Amino acid sequence: MSKDGYFYFSTSREGEISGQCRVKVINGEFIGIESLEYLNKFGMPCFEVARDPDGKFIVFVSGDQADGYGAFDLYVSFKNDDDSWTTPKNLGDRINTPANEHFPAFSPDGQYLFFVSDRISPEAEKKPNSPMNGSSDIYWVSAKIIEELIRRERRQ
Repeated sequence: MSKDGYFYFSTSREGEISGQCRVKVINGEFIGIESLEYLNKFGMPCFEVARDPDGKFIVFVSGDQADGYGAFDLYVSFKNDDDSWTTPKNLGDRINTPANEHFPAFSPDGQYLFFVSDRISPEAEKKPNSPMNGSSDIYWVSAKIIEELIRRERRQ
């Protein structure tokens, strides 16, 4: 849920809106489903969209991309002043691994990015019920990692 009252989600319904969508939530009621067509313009499949609370950027999952590290990686796109969005950037090897990374979400204050990863550590082979055993653990990083990408993007 964003600060401006939108809930972001993915849907696939035959004959209806499908793909990445958002809906306004007012007093607990869903008002006006809207397709996020700008995500389709990237020319890459994207799902599980998370928007930062201030609406400056979105993080989403895409798979099997040339710049990817694994099957599913996290990407970011920044909002331009004219309400268009930048070409997505892979969040890099500080977040993405050869395993799947998915289900991005921001803390309400926008300070942290949470995500799920199926990464496996060598120690997990000895302790199958331990973290990093390939069964989707939750991770978090400072959202400042995305601010670093914004600075890098502006320098280019």
